[in-house]
Amino acid sequence: MKFGSGAFCNVYKGAIKGLAPICKINPSLLSTGTFKDCMCAVKMLPSIADDIAHADFIQEIKFMKSLKYHPHLISMLGISIDNNGNIMLLTEYCDLGDLLHLVRNRKGEIIMNHTNEHSKLRIKDLVSFAWQISNGLEYLSSIGCVHRDVAARNIFVNATNICKIADFGLCRLSDSFIYSGRSGRLPLKWMAPESLRSYEYSIKTDVWSYGILLYEIFSFGEVPYALLQTTEILDFLNSGARLSQPQYCPANIYTLMLQCWQDESSLRPNFTEICAILRIASRMSQNLQSITTFHKQLSNDYYNKEQEQTVKSDNNLQLISNTDNQLWPSHKTIPENTKEEGQWYYDRNYLDYNPEDSRIESASRLVHELPNDLNDTVTHISQITNDSILHSVAGAIKGLAPICKINPSLLSTGTFKDCMCAVKMLPSIADDIAHADFIQEIKFMKSLKYHPHLISMLGISIDNNGNIMLLTEYCDLGDLLHLVRNRKGEIIMNHTNEHSKLRIKDLVSFAWQISNGLEYLSSIGCVHRDVAARNIFVNATNICKIADFGLCRLSDSFIYSGRSGRLPLKWMAPESLRSYEYSIKTDVYTLMLQCWQDESSLRPNFTEICAILRRQNANYTVNQQ
Repeated sequence: MKFGSGAFCNVYKGAIKGLAPICKINPSLLSTGTFKDCMCAVKMLPSIADDIAHADFIQEIKFMKSLKYHPHLISMLGISIDNNGNIMLLTEYCDLGDLLHLVRNRKGEIIMNHTNEHSKLRIKDLVSFAWQISNGLEYLSSIGCVHRDVAARNIFVNATNICKIADFGLCRLSDSFIYSGRSGRLPLKWMAPESLRSYEYSIKTDVWSYGILLYEIFSFGEVPYALLQTTEILDFLNSGARLSQPQYCPANIYTLMLQCWQDESSLRPNFTEICAILRIASRMSQNLQSITTFHKQLSNDYYNKEQEQTVKSDNNLQLISNTDNQLWPSHKTIPENTKEEGQWYYDRNYLDYNPEDSRIESASRLVHELPNDLNDTVTHISQITNDSILHSVAGAIKGLAPICKINPSLLSTGTFKDCMCAVKMLPSIADDIAHADFIQEIKFMKSLKYHPHLISMLGISIDNNGNIMLLTEYCDLGDLLHLVRNRKGEIIMNHTNEHSKLRIKDLVSFAWQISNGLEYLSSIGCVHRDVAARNIFVNATNICKIADFGLCRLSDSFIYSGRSGRLPLKWMAPESLRSYEYSIKTDVYTLMLQCWQDESSLRPNFTEICAILRRQNANYTVNQQ
């Protein structure tokens, strides 16, 4: 029975009795147990096929014969010849047909039922499809194969929603990084600019095509560049223009598309990186089906006042954040906290959440394990669900903090067992730069050894909505900015009172502690780029901890050049404001007088600053923690 056809082949439905012929020479297929007495697809060339089509068909058979079994590649089951001498390629059969027609035909069902757990096809399934295809392409790239025809029409889906990459007629195995060649049939709308310009193909041109495939999936089968002639596509791309975000496409999936469509091929992610991104996205799929509109609820007096330092809370609303609004909106307010207590168990760890220690309204929900490729640690914590802008909550870790298993330097403190913790999350309205900075912060903190004046990472996890949660040590007194503001009167009135909890000499001690932490960061070549009181936290024993490593960069060179969507302009050195240059000396700039030399070479380093402050501490008989 014929069930498919195209410009270059006809496909029929058939059946294999007994063991599929290919299993005799490809034992990797035996492990599946599915290729015996099974349905199969029979692929044949039409009578009008030309010499190029015949050459591609033979190439496809040779290539598929050499492939080992992979769950996301169509498997060859055998070949045969009919009575007219036509070669027939037998492959595994996929009940749901090709992906292009599947998403087109099921568009209404997907949109109407995107939150219905009982629907057979939802947005979260599309995310799963995207991951599966990237997994198959990751394998092809690992064996040096350039597919050259990655498109939804060449992906097939079986009855259990498993995607299989097919159509290997244009595949080429290449030992070199770039394969050059022409073919009589070229999928122009799926081709990368370098392929359109000079017929150059590589793994990274497959990555470009994969981005187009993502567009097909999340637009439910729309034709890419539908309003352009094929001769206009290259000019369109050279102008920097790209396909727009489909209506129901999650923001982070569109971000991935744009990464795949970088004009410079070296800037595109590889399929291993794409797999990692989508593995996380598949965990996030419950929160991917709709575009958040929460920002519309933030049109209050606080929201657009960038870095306004005089905002205060009233009796009903609390100021939660005071950071640049591209990471978190500048000034966020929430209802006064309500009480909800509970315990969540996982293996030998549980988290005891008490909102009296927090300034947020909370609702509890169990969380999932974070994918192992991002981090090996797991904990369970409460999930914030009542307000999408909240990004921190106080909790407690029972037993040893997860990070101690992979960072033994934390064990020496003896403080990260049965301890309070802070949980940091991005809000739903966070943009791509914020997500990148957050992942950068996690990676950087994971690499840090313990230092008494740096906030320590205790673990990470992910909740039911796919929000990554960074667990760090908890500082009872909060951030230094609010501490000194709130205690200003006490400090001034009691600066000579030895029994006061906070005095001028404590501020000198704070300054020394912070410089000590920055001295360590500078010793490992780290430029913090956001040294400010809002990013210093103080614990119950007046120990300062440097936090917020999202803008941190490790640089082998003396000067690091780079821009970011969020920049603490009022804290930046002149050379950073002029030309986005950062160095250890730009971090120093946030201290005083000597630190404000316009010529960066005249500013002291953190070792010198530590020595100055240590002497001042001695003058105040400060206990140097």
